[in-house]
Amino acid sequence: MRDLAAISFVLLAAAVCTSLGFWQLDRLEQRRARNTQLSEGLGLPPLTLDSAAIAGLARSPESYLYRRVHLRGSYAAEPVILRGRSFQGQPGVHLLAPLLVEGSDVAVLINRGWIPSDDAATVDPRPFHATAPVEVEGILNLFPPAEGLGVPATLDMEGHRVHTLARLDVAALRSYATDRLAPFYVQQLPGSASGELPYALPPPPLDEGSHLTYAVQWFGFAATFLIGLVVVAALRRVR
Repeated sequence: MRDLAAISFVLLAAAVCTSLGFWQLDRLEQRRARNTQLSEGLGLPPLTLDSAAIAGLARSPESYLYRRVHLRGSYAAEPVILRGRSFQGQPGVHLLAPLLVEGSDVAVLINRGWIPSDDAATVDPRPFHATAPVEVEGILNLFPPAEGLGVPATLDMEGHRVHTLARLDVAALRSYATDRLAPFYVQQLPGSASGELPYALPPPPLDEGSHLTYAVQWFGFAATFLIGLVVVAALRRVR
């Protein structure tokens, strides 16, 4: 009975490791597909987002994923904090702000970049709130699915309420900032003032990450379990 339990445990462990290996291979294929789409999007001429372009993009924003865009306007509301973000190994937050596009009644959310924060959550965004018209160069992105976005939180900083999010939640952003928010957002790219806060983020790297290495490791663990089982069984037969 004890031997049967041990064999069942080894086979289960090998099955789990194999499943994790295939999961990493699936992640690798997703990463490669993203790299292809990112490379194609960045290679196309930049789009100017005016009212007509925004209306067209809103019908099928996924067709413009990772496209370089240029837009001009004024920030329509105070910034929102996207907490739990790191940059070069340092904890911090991202600064989000809805930009009311010039000549349009639609606002586009801008991820303006990273700000250091010791707890990756607490930052006073008021010093970074721009009131004058600005021009933004960035990359078009899609909001993530609504599932598992986490609970929004509000900070009280000297009597001033600061809204924070764990992930990009378009419904919460529309309630905090403006209900005229476009169904996509723009990640601002570094410009001439790249040394100033917030630090604008570069495009995602065109690499495959560590998925293949992890897949090989998981398959190796599975093989080790199975080989060990065979060796033990062979030794017992010899005895």
